[in-house]
Amino acid sequence: MSKVLGGREKVKVAVAQASPVFMDKDKTIEKACTFIKEASDNGAELIAFPEAFIPTYPAYYTVGYETNPHEWTEYMIALQDNAIQIPSEDTERLREQARSCDIHVVLGCNELDGRNGSQTVYNSLLYISREGKILGKHRKLM
Repeated sequence: MSKVLGGREKVKVAVAQASPVFMDKDKTIEKACTFIKEASDNGAELIAFPEAFIPTYPAYYTVGYETNPHEWTEYMIALQDNAIQIPSEDTERLREQARSCDIHVVLGCNELDGRNGSQTVYNSLLYISREGKILGKHRKLM
């Protein structure tokens, strides 16, 4: 789909300006796969998703230091339960969709550190090639 015009290569890029299915990583991954296919069907070579698309942006952190932490404990537990590990079965679904649709994917997610005993959650960017390979990730500590 790339075209050379005036010595410059042009690439069609899709941006998924969409909300996740709040705190539901499985349904949000399903939604992402639908957008990946739609972008590919429309000739895009790359699709980019928002920060923390899977499972949500943790905006409840803005409550401030004086807020009782028990008020948002339920959300933190849900965030950890719905964060993805890289690699995992969750990323396998995204990798397969990128491969089958022949499109590069950049996807924002809450990533749970996969080390034993770690409960660290990162706002990460996951990079997947059109061949379905994980090219890398960029972690932002939250």
